[in-house]
Amino acid sequence: MAETDPKMARFEAVAEYIRLYHGLRVTVLKSQEDISAFYNKHTFRVQPSGLDEAEFIIEITDADRDTILHRTDEFRLHTVLFFLGDTPVAVGPFRTLLFSQQEAGQILSEVTQMQKGNTLRVLEQREYLAWMEKYPLRPEKAVLEIVQALLRSVYPGTKNRPVRAIQAESVVREAKEVAARSLGDKTKHKQSWYANEKQFRDCITAGYQRGALEHFRTMERDAASGKVPGSTAAVERSNTAILRNTARLAAIDGGLPPYVAEQIANQNARNVLAAKTMEEFSQAKVQMIQEYCSAVQKAISREYSDLVECVLYKLDRLYTTDIDLDDWAEELEVTKTNLINQFRKEVGETFPAYLTNLRLRKAAELLITKDLSIAQVAAAVGMPDMITFSKQFRREYGEPPTTYRKNHGR
Repeated sequence: MAETDPKMARFEAVAEYIRLYHGLRVTVLKSQEDISAFYNKHTFRVQPSGLDEAEFIIEITDADRDTILHRTDEFRLHTVLFFLGDTPVAVGPFRTLLFSQQEAGQILSEVTQMQKGNTLRVLEQREYLAWMEKYPLRPEKAVLEIVQALLRSVYPGTKNRPVRAIQAESVVREAKEVAARSLGDKTKHKQSWYANEKQFRDCITAGYQRGALEHFRTMERDAASGKVPGSTAAVERSNTAILRNTARLAAIDGGLPPYVAEQIANQNARNVLAAKTMEEFSQAKVQMIQEYCSAVQKAISREYSDLVECVLYKLDRLYTTDIDLDDWAEELEVTKTNLINQFRKEVGETFPAYLTNLRLRKAAELLITKDLSIAQVAAAVGMPDMITFSKQFRREYGEPPTTYRKNHGR
């Protein structure tokens, strides 16, 4: 390679930084054998080796040395290629989209049709999704900016290189279909979406879970019909945040205490942040809708004030932990004395007594539904002291935990 040592040293240092902090591999392709090995390693193999490999080699060897190639294959896997002198360098591969199983199936069906006669076996959606998961999820623009910065570090003072996009036929067709979609169709989808959103809000306000889920799924279908298959995680999180805010406000209109509505929203935000697949995003949305509708139903028929309703909501989710009433009172913006007195007045028993009975009820459920030891059950409900747990359980249910399981278990 004609590059001087200082340039290569800068290149290697920046390439290592990109690998460590951006999760993108930088591979120097010194020979045709390196190019072939790279292609075969990062191609979802559905056909005999060599059919597209030759085209890949030609793309690189015939490319302008001062141009960056941004390559997208038919499986939506991206690779950025550039040259150090006459030596090609690959950054990636990486992916820009998350797919549901249905969307993955659509892509695989298209590829099978294009490669009729070459496909060796039936393509599995799960196999394809698992293969894609190996590669980092990054925005196209961000990766191209990283490559330009790498080149500037090697060749200080140079301008950004032009980027040439090389896209598979199916990717080009999708882009044209999206661009050609008529304004009338877009307007129709928007009108349908807004109508369903209103009905969705009304169902949440009424605590009608089945209706809310039906309208949510219709909204999802309307939204999906206006986009290319696949969606970035950032877009999904943004869309879920909008849905979450809509559901939260509708639930408050239905009588749900704002604190409880906020707690459900916060839990959904955590679930969405942890989601990595389209199925997990969808599951987080459905769970949120179910929780809002259930909470609104309880609020409609409740007998308690907002303060006590909030305490009961927190207890139902945090009964297994050590509870600090000072923290709860501060969070609910009341004094500890006011919280304790109001709880006893409305519920009819002291806070400690209610908490103990709640834990014992949960323990009774676990004893007859789960294959756990008595010690594990006690710890699972926040009562790790076996002596205290057994004594209080017997006092509440008239028999020790082992006998209760024997008499009431499946």
